[in-house]
Amino acid sequence: MSNTQKVSANKAKEWNTFGHMWQKRKGSPLVPSPQALKLHALNFRRAFGKRRGLHWLVLGATPELRDLGLKLGCEVTFVDANLDMILKMNQLVAVQNRTREIMIKGNWLSVPLAHNYYHFVVSDVSLNNLDYKGMQKMVRVLHDLLLQEGHISLKEVMLSDGFECNTFKENLSRYRRGNFALNDFYLRARFNTFWKQCYEKSTKRFAPGPVFDNFKCFYAEGVLSKKEFYDLYQFYNLISHTILQKSELEKLLGRYFTIRGVSQTDSDTHDFYPMKIFFGKVKK
Repeated sequence: MSNTQKVSANKAKEWNTFGHMWQKRKGSPLVPSPQALKLHALNFRRAFGKRRGLHWLVLGATPELRDLGLKLGCEVTFVDANLDMILKMNQLVAVQNRTREIMIKGNWLSVPLAHNYYHFVVSDVSLNNLDYKGMQKMVRVLHDLLLQEGHISLKEVMLSDGFECNTFKENLSRYRRGNFALNDFYLRARFNTFWKQCYEKSTKRFAPGPVFDNFKCFYAEGVLSKKEFYDLYQFYNLISHTILQKSELEKLLGRYFTIRGVSQTDSDTHDFYPMKIFFGKVKK
């Protein structure tokens, strides 16, 4: 088994632990929000106006992104290596007419897609599922798949440059005051407060286990109420991610794309948010 196949198999195993929650489309910070979908649509309009019949590529089986492409009049191709996830997501699409949709089961890095064919590529935390070498290769693959006028609109997880960690108790107090939503509270814990316990510098990988171990400890100590603990624990999963700092990710994408904008995607606009949409035009 090649390294690419091993990575694909491991990711499929990880996502199978999370698919039941993701399928419900509630309680998951990884599901694209209405605001994120509006930003993807805005980026498409900025690139192509009201043109129809263009080729839209989705990295993954995310139903909201597939529906959005169809609503914008595009031919939609989506690629995912996990058949179980594809079948689950197929139950959640909203657009009934799927005649202009093409499903491909395969690894993004090795599936034979047509070069210089796609106008627009969208993702929802997709590059983060690859290892660092795979992420570097994937950016080059996207460049080759896109036409000269092609654009990317990629929602990815990243670390803010020079960010400072808030303590869990500080964030809990702000959450109780209603300063931000449960999703934001969880994301702060995972990618801010406990990041040093989760992050492996040599591989740039984040593991989720220490986050939930901390939740258990704070619950046992009485810091978290029973409801708060169970609300947070609904996010339980075993999915690891490759996370770069914002400047690193912009530099990586900048090798092959001219970055036209980096947008805040969701509700936490105070001082930290790990998910942004990177909009760029292909360099040819």
